[in-house]
Amino acid sequence: MPESTSSPTAEARRGRPRDERIDRAVLDAIGQMILEGGYRSLSFEGVAARSGVTKNTVYRRYPAKADLALAFLDRTHPRLPEPDPDASVDDNIQRMLRRMVQQFDRDPTLIGVISSLAGEEQSDAQLRSVVNRYSTERLQPLFEALRLGVEHGELPDRTDVEVAALLLYGPVLAEYMLHGPVTLDQIERMVATVLSGLRNFPANSSEREVGIE
Repeated sequence: MPESTSSPTAEARRGRPRDERIDRAVLDAIGQMILEGGYRSLSFEGVAARSGVTKNTVYRRYPAKADLALAFLDRTHPRLPEPDPDASVDDNIQRMLRRMVQQFDRDPTLIGVISSLAGEEQSDAQLRSVVNRYSTERLQPLFEALRLGVEHGELPDRTDVEVAALLLYGPVLAEYMLHGPVTLDQIERMVATVLSGLRNFPANSSEREVGIE
């Protein structure tokens, strides 16, 4: 794919926007390389060759290897919708998780890339740090939906919203990664089960007596 001969500095002075065709080509190349060979196969040289641009063009957009993976996720993995303050916590969370799996259904490459990154992040500190930051940012609407549930009295004050969000988001993602598409019925049952557990969790689990006979 041909590139402009103008220098980045000259483009910046004129306020020229980045070429979206190049952006798409680079991101497509990133996804293909991760799917074919995993994160370890990803390289600036390979992305440049596949997308038809120079290596410097890729570097200007994404200065570190982990940024390449993050950029692909950011483009393809949709943000969860913001919670509706007038809706129930059950409805808000089901709407968010339905949106997530609908995107997985529309773009099969996304779940493959997520699976690959999940398998390799434990051996790569930089990738792990980027994925953790990305996941936390993406879960913010889910945190807020749970906080609203606490404020409205639908969930106990003692609810740990960060743990609860992982209990809701994680199983849906794992089910999709392991067994394929998740049905709306499965989402409803997962949400109902987790929220029921939160509502019935003991006020202080340490108060349960443990007897030794």
